[in-house]
Amino acid sequence: MRILFICTGNSCRSPMAELLLNSICKQRGISSCKAYSAGLNASTASDMSQNAKLALHEYGIKNPKHKPRQYTPDMADKYDLIITMTAAHKAMIRQSDKVRSLNDLLGCGDIFDPYGMSLDVYKLVASQLYNLLTEAVNKGIIY
Repeated sequence: MRILFICTGNSCRSPMAELLLNSICKQRGISSCKAYSAGLNASTASDMSQNAKLALHEYGIKNPKHKPRQYTPDMADKYDLIITMTAAHKAMIRQSDKVRSLNDLLGCGDIFDPYGMSLDVYKLVASQLYNLLTEAVNKGIIY
């Protein structure tokens, strides 16, 4: 299963989701799942947020290598499931029945954008993503 996480800039939420899910799957010996990420308005000249990188340390993800990348409609065919952080992101894509928000999958509401906030806010979002993705794997939604 190839999963693409989508957020706005691909510097906070979606790369954290990508790296967390890949870590969860690796820890559980699940080799059939691989996560990726992109943004609807990504600046490919930038980098992953420093606070996002630091928030991932608590999950054993040290010095992640991630460069934001822009979502393009031709990407949809390369993934089995596209998961957005908000309903608005899902509405912007609209091209495929394989696009779901995390709320669609788990009833969690939109995932707050921590961009420009304190490290504590990033840690809260990372914790939320970790718990949601663990739940999704446990329920067989993501495998």
